[in-house]
Amino acid sequence: MRDLNTQIDPGRRGPYEAREPNQVMMIVGIITSILLHGSLVGMIVWGTMRGGEDIQEEIEPKMLEFENVELLALGEKKPPNQLPRMANPAPPEVKEDAVNLAKPKEKPPEQKPEEKEEEKPPQEKPDKRKELLKGLENLHNPNRPINTDVPEGSEQGVAQGTITDAAMANLMGTYQAKLLEVLGKYWSIPSTLSDAEINELAGTVAVYVRLSDSGHVVSYRFRSRSANDQFNASIDRLMRRFQVSGGRKLPVPNNPEVRKLVLKEGLNLKNWKAITGR
Repeated sequence: MRDLNTQIDPGRRGPYEAREPNQVMMIVGIITSILLHGSLVGMIVWGTMRGGEDIQEEIEPKMLEFENVELLALGEKKPPNQLPRMANPAPPEVKEDAVNLAKPKEKPPEQKPEEKEEEKPPQEKPDKRKELLKGLENLHNPNRPINTDVPEGSEQGVAQGTITDAAMANLMGTYQAKLLEVLGKYWSIPSTLSDAEINELAGTVAVYVRLSDSGHVVSYRFRSRSANDQFNASIDRLMRRFQVSGGRKLPVPNNPEVRKLVLKEGLNLKNWKAITGR
C-alpha cells in the first residue's frame, strides 16, 4: 500500500483536484470585473435613453427680470428755479444746386359769400276771433236797413226754421196720408159692419200717436172714439202691431224739420174714412 501522506505531484493533478489559491482569486477578479463593466455600460445606455426626458422635466425655465433704470443726462447743472429749455436744431445746409422736391402749398379756394335768400314776411294766420267780432259789428251796424216785418212761419216754430206755416201744413198732411195708407194695409175691419156704418164710424175716430226714431209706435191713445166697440177694438189691435213687440215699423219723414217736429210733438191721425175702401 502506498503511503497516504505521499505528496501529490502538481504536474499530474486532475481536473477536480485542488488548485492553488492564487489562481482562484484571479478567476474571481476577472468575473467581478466583467460584471462591473457590464452593469456600468447598461447604466450608461439606459441613462442616455431616459436622461433627455428627465432633464427636460426637472429643469424649469426661469424668467429673467429687469428693472427700468433712468440714466442721467449729460450736460451742465442748472439753477433749480430756471425753466428747462428746448434745444433748437441747427437749420439744414442749403445746397445751391439742390432741387427742392417739396410741392408748394396750394392756396385754399376762395369761398364765395353765400347769397342769402330774401326773407319773406311771415304770413299772418287768419284770426277767427277777429272775424267773429267783425261779423258781430256788421250785425249791430246802426246804418244797415232793418226789416220790421214779422217773418212768415208758425207760432210754435223756431227762429232758425226754414219752413213756413203753410208749407209745414202741406208736408204734415202728406206724411199723415202716407201713414194712414200703410196702416190701411194691415187693418182688419169687422165684417159684421156695413159700408155705410164703416164710413160713418171712421169719420168720428181720432188717434194721437207718438213715434220713435226707428218708426215704432211708442204710445197712442184715442182722442175721440166711435160708437161701436168692435170698430174701436180693430184700431187698437192695429196700433199694437206697429209697437216694438209687434215687429212692424212705420216710415219716418225724410225732411229733417218735419221729422224733428213729428218725433217731438207726435201726430193726431184723422180721416180714417180715406183708407176704409168703402
